[in-house]
Amino acid sequence: MYLRTEIFKAELAYIKSAVIREFTAKIIDILPEYFFEVPASSTGKYHPDYALGDGGLVRHTKAAVNIAYQLMQLEQCSFTQDEKDLIISALIAHDGLKSGVEKQTYTVADHPLQVVNFVSSHEEIKNLISEDYYTVWSNAIASHMGQWNTDYKTKQEILPKPSTSVEKFVHMCDYIASRKDWTFNFPDGYYQPAQFETPDPIDYLIDSIITLCKKHIANGVDRTTLYSLIASYNNGNKNPASIKDVGVANTILDKLEEIGK
Repeated sequence: MYLRTEIFKAELAYIKSAVIREFTAKIIDILPEYFFEVPASSTGKYHPDYALGDGGLVRHTKAAVNIAYQLMQLEQCSFTQDEKDLIISALIAHDGLKSGVEKQTYTVADHPLQVVNFVSSHEEIKNLISEDYYTVWSNAIASHMGQWNTDYKTKQEILPKPSTSVEKFVHMCDYIASRKDWTFNFPDGYYQPAQFETPDPIDYLIDSIITLCKKHIANGVDRTTLYSLIASYNNGNKNPASIKDVGVANTILDKLEEIGK
């Protein structure tokens, strides 16, 4: 699997809170594979040209986030920094299950609620932020369709409409990014799925272990402690580069993440 957070590196950098950024990054990592490959419109009828074709849904998402970020620079924007962070996070995730948990042919009408329920089912991620913040985040996603909140077949309302300033702002940024006659220049390049090669999982895990070790050392953790932890799961070898087994690498990474908590 490619490094998903690299795809949204620029967007994640807009989030100032380390906790909200981690929350968002972990959501990116659990989204279904199709999210990174499909167009924003399953029929081609909706969304501008840049959001169609392979990777179009990611490009739509990036556009919506960048629109939000640019509007936040205005003096008239009175959101707190944490509200801004939650808005960016919600826009990154808002269409994460647009075709359902299991990929459907067409857009799923209640996909905003599916995103919320999906993340709620991963309590280890949901609990990274406070209950109040999660409510703000989840309500912004649930209501992001605005007035287009009915089931395609029954025409019954199935989604809430935005009511708070945060919810209305998220909806409007998504709406602007979906207009067929509005173009968008991507500051970080025009995303294409083929750009992201699939690295060997063990290489990715080793890189993560090394990065985390450097972070711990910078925070004052004794090197010997880290070496001993690695060696205890790696047949006595303290060198992360010597790890050959994905299961061992995951265990070491989990143990390293527990340090400092």
